[in-house]
Amino acid sequence: MENTNIRKGVLRTLLDTIKGSCLFLLLSLLLLLFAYPYGKVRPLLILSLNGLTLIAGIYAVSTIRRHVVIAAVISILQVLAAAVYLKTGLILSDVIATALFAIFYIYVLVIVLAYVIKGTEVTRDNIIGAISIYFLIGFTWASFYRIVFSLQPEAFSASDMFLARNGRWQPDFVYFSFITLLTVGYGDVRPISGIARSLAMLEGVVGVLYIGVFISRLLSLYKPQSKKTDSSEQ
Repeated sequence: MENTNIRKGVLRTLLDTIKGSCLFLLLSLLLLLFAYPYGKVRPLLILSLNGLTLIAGIYAVSTIRRHVVIAAVISILQVLAAAVYLKTGLILSDVIATALFAIFYIYVLVIVLAYVIKGTEVTRDNIIGAISIYFLIGFTWASFYRIVFSLQPEAFSASDMFLARNGRWQPDFVYFSFITLLTVGYGDVRPISGIARSLAMLEGVVGVLYIGVFISRLLSLYKPQSKKTDSSEQ
């Protein structure tokens, strides 16, 4: 009984630490970014880690319980669809799993964005949340590229590919997405089809504009604060 109470106390302390802070979400996204290359060996493990991370992120920034429940349902469906794909190799199950992946990221992104912009002043957590959104954009676009590739394998050309569980060679879309988001463009993965190129161009534009929007948001939040300070001094 005493051990049970200790575990509950530790869990409650952990949940209280996570609540109201985007730092856990950002650190988890960084961990996912480094762990994704190893997902080729144990994909379901990475998918489960991804789901738990984002659900915890929603718990941290959302005050509405149903947001966590909806995210958990999407995550479970996505993992199940991915398991079916790994077992059967059906393209349809791969598309469904990846689409649920994209929906999951977009859902979390919108909730975190609402949390970041609702404040009346800039805080460290607002900045951390905005950085987390930038990572979520990269992961979301990786899902878009994967969907296009599943439906149209010739949409991308790459000098380095890995062998997927279904026996097909495919590019590393998480890597390609973040390289495109950062507008680095090494050229080792190239979009060939029209839809692939459109997605890549759109991601590059979003990546650049997001920084500009973020900066303007900071300025708009600081102006009321400075005016308030000036009036109080007078």
